[in-house]
Amino acid sequence: MPILRNDMPIFKPTARRQKILISPDYNGGWATYFTLATIRTVPINHAMAAWMLTYQPFIDILENRHVGTVAEAQTKFVEDAKQKFGFKDELKNLQLSKMPRHLTVVVVDGPFMVMEYDSAESVILLGQQGTVELPSQAEGR
Repeated sequence: MPILRNDMPIFKPTARRQKILISPDYNGGWATYFTLATIRTVPINHAMAAWMLTYQPFIDILENRHVGTVAEAQTKFVEDAKQKFGFKDELKNLQLSKMPRHLTVVVVDGPFMVMEYDSAESVILLGQQGTVELPSQAEGR
């Protein structure tokens, strides 16, 4: 069973019903590529992960609204990432040739985390109900 880790960021949508991209297929990995440094050779970059989650050209392709080829969108992604984040070699293991066809558009409405298990991502909606304090071990007896 996957375990949520404390180094995974909580993302907050900037719009109601915001569309994001995740990779639900095993051996895919998408937004978690830049959030789980212990399993990657790239630095943690939560801003990059947030940008990847909302990369509009890939959302447009998956929703059949993109003008141009998938290869053009992939090239644009690399160019945009290099320009915005200054990346050079960090994208080499991202398996970009699989993207965006291995991605899925998910609509979120509130804070969420992206969990990864064997590079398969899923979204954990966190809600805004507040917290509930657990009883101490002594109270639980």
